[in-house]
Amino acid sequence: MSNLKQVALAARIYYNDHGDKFPPDFLSMSNELTTPLILVCPSDKGHTKAQNWDGFSTSNVSYEFLLPSADEKKLAPETPVFQCPIHGSTAMGDGSVRTSLRRNRSN
Repeated sequence: MSNLKQVALAARIYYNDHGDKFPPDFLSMSNELTTPLILVCPSDKGHTKAQNWDGFSTSNVSYEFLLPSADEKKLAPETPVFQCPIHGSTAMGDGSVRTSLRRNRSN
């Protein structure tokens, strides 16, 4: 959940700095995220962590970006922007994260 929260907060910073639009993709947030390492859920064994942005690709991301380039003002207040498919946790545009009762698939 900590990684997902950092991703959501980075998207929020991007949103505030880019005309009230969320980033179009994860790479666009490279100025707001210090490292791409947090884009892989610690429970995810299927994705490789990129050590830096030069080696980053979509294969280095666990989280689903549900609303790229969205304008939060046009969304319902509780609309998730990111989701962890492993845990079912969601991150909102304000940076908050909601947990899911879904169990980790590895359990």
